[in-house]
Amino acid sequence: MMKKLIPLALMVVLICSMASCDLTNDGTNSYTQAIFFTDDISVPDTLFVGEKSDSIKVHYELPYDCYTYQGPSYQIANDSTFIFYAQAIVTDDGTCSEYPTPKIGEDSFTFTITKEGKYYFKFLTGSDAEGNGVYETFTVPVVDEP
Repeated sequence: MMKKLIPLALMVVLICSMASCDLTNDGTNSYTQAIFFTDDISVPDTLFVGEKSDSIKVHYELPYDCYTYQGPSYQIANDSTFIFYAQAIVTDDGTCSEYPTPKIGEDSFTFTITKEGKYYFKFLTGSDAEGNGVYETFTVPVVDEP
């Protein structure tokens, strides 16, 4: 049940954030948090127990000039499945517009590996025609020693 709710919750936030740039200006600014898609993902072939990993790297594209990148984030779906996405603060000051050329950045996710086995990393990379999240999934073995 929880596995189905997390992608749904992510999509709701994403859809709301895509509509968060209001082009009317009443003199006040409002702020919302948004998630957006990752791209060009790099994960290691193997991870090690106890390692503080920053070797998972993603690229992201900010869609509008009212988005301020806040960093990478993830949710834990179960002991070994992590759902990654990029997040931003959206400033609604009435001047939000699409970038003329894509504003692309790169970041890495940092977390500590806690157990042996396989870790599953799911990255939000898009949405389908029904608005459901599309994920790229990587399976990475975790071993006790390098």
